[in-house]
Amino acid sequence: MVKSLIISMLVFVTVSGFCQTSKKVFMIGEYQQTYDKIMMEYKSHLLEVCDNSMDNAYQKWSGVLYDIEKYVMAEDFDIRGVKLWMNVFFNKNGKIDYLVFYPKPVSKNMNYEKLEDILEKFVVNYKSGITSDKAFSHYGSASFPVFYSTYKRDDE
Repeated sequence: MVKSLIISMLVFVTVSGFCQTSKKVFMIGEYQQTYDKIMMEYKSHLLEVCDNSMDNAYQKWSGVLYDIEKYVMAEDFDIRGVKLWMNVFFNKNGKIDYLVFYPKPVSKNMNYEKLEDILEKFVVNYKSGITSDKAFSHYGSASFPVFYSTYKRDDE
């Protein structure tokens, strides 16, 4: 009876992997089945949303990172020296549905659980201003501090 119950619970967790967590922010590898399902749902990418313009996509990505940095620093958490691989999943309206990250080996040593908690609060209210007719994602590198500029060339 107990063995049957344990097997049933394992099957439920395996089959319903998308329900592993209700968190919107977590580290790559923490909830792998959930992450895999999210990856399959968000097939478009930021570059595509930006009409394949690397300059535009880079500017949008830098703006998101800059906004993250401002928010985290306002929460009195020092993010300077943090370097991450980050995968951000946006809905059509530009809100972040999920933010998944992993520290790079050269990142400063810090309390990443506390960073997760702060980023969880960030994604609840943040709207990037990037809109699309479908949900999309961006996988990129993040280094803090962000040196962001809204500089535009004359030919734009």
